[in-house]
Amino acid sequence: MGDILFRESKFNEAERAYSTAVQVDPHCARGYWGLGRLEILTSHREAAHDHIAKAFQLNPREPDIVLSFADFVQDPSARITLLRNFLALANGNSEDRARRGDVAARLEITERLGHVDLARLASPYRPYRIKLAGYFPNGHTQSGLLIQVSLNGGRRLQLILDSGADGIFVNAASARAAKVEPLIAERVDDVGSAADSNAYVALAHHVTMGSLELEDCLVHVTDTSAFPTADG
Repeated sequence: MGDILFRESKFNEAERAYSTAVQVDPHCARGYWGLGRLEILTSHREAAHDHIAKAFQLNPREPDIVLSFADFVQDPSARITLLRNFLALANGNSEDRARRGDVAARLEITERLGHVDLARLASPYRPYRIKLAGYFPNGHTQSGLLIQVSLNGGRRLQLILDSGADGIFVNAASARAAKVEPLIAERVDDVGSAADSNAYVALAHHVTMGSLELEDCLVHVTDTSAFPTADG
């Protein structure tokens, strides 16, 4: 019931269902896993880790739990083992099969990068104020915000600020100009109107947004025209 309510975005009801599950059965791994996912939504990483680690301790062979636990593991060797375990276990439902490609890509990236700590903060740890601009894809109506981002010291790119995007996406021309380091091929199915067979994941060694500086960030590169009048 908690899983159903979570998918329906009824998060308060889902929390009550998961809490009831672990009260009735303290060994209910998916109950703890569900509570952990809810904590992730509210950016309570420590509480999320505690719940998901408890779920993994109770059931280390549940694909959902294995994959969630891998996100909290810092050691690359341990993360590689967990991602391999997921690929070995996820042979059942269609959702598992759909995630196998993404997990295989994550595994290959982790194996290639080894102990590289991604998205490291290179500038001081402090609050930052970064200027944003309006996004006017048709020249008249604003439909979002733009942020200026520089990759590897190149020209400032105009990127659409999207809270739902999983990382940095740029078009191929911008990626080539910035001399990002290609890692693996990727199919980008959730950006724009069509899948892009020429998409790939790359590594930008230096990323700046205003005075905020990051090192070694993954960048998703696509040839699709998914970003009208923007670079990504």
